Amino acid sequence: MAAQFSSKSTIRLPRVIIALALVVCVAGAASFAESGSLVTVIIPGSVVIGMGLYFNGAQRYDVLGDKIRIVGILGERNVSFTRIYGFDDSPPMSFGASLQSLITGARLSSAVKVQTSASLFSGSGYLWVENREAFLQAARDALKALPSTAT
Repeated sequence: MAAQFSSKSTIRLPRVIIALALVVCVAGAASFAESGSLVTVIIPGSVVIGMGLYFNGAQRYDVLGDKIRIVGILGERNVSFTRIYGFDDSPPMSFGASLQSLITGARLSSAVKVQTSASLFSGSGYLWVENREAFLQAARDALKALPSTAT
């Protein structure tokens, strides 16, 4: 299926990698000091970096006919419009969104909140898109075009 609209992400991957490395170093030092074993540092550190890059390593967002495809450094994932009921275009005000913006290097003004019926994202549920207004218009149009399955 061809993309109706595609937008680059405003996330800066080197900044994400540095932030994840700092988290792993601080937590790893504490864990190593407590247990004295590198195994207690390497395995959790790998999980933190992997999950951090998976959820915060988006490089492109594609609006398709029935889903949003998030293409990232560790692969891609699809979010079906059947689980999305809207998009909030007001600027994020929460501490979590501000922290995610700081860690990823994405501007707060590029955030689009995805309102879902299930937990599809880690934590906040924001997409950090470069062409925010055009992305919102394409995503809202695609969501409206879906046939309603409610009875």
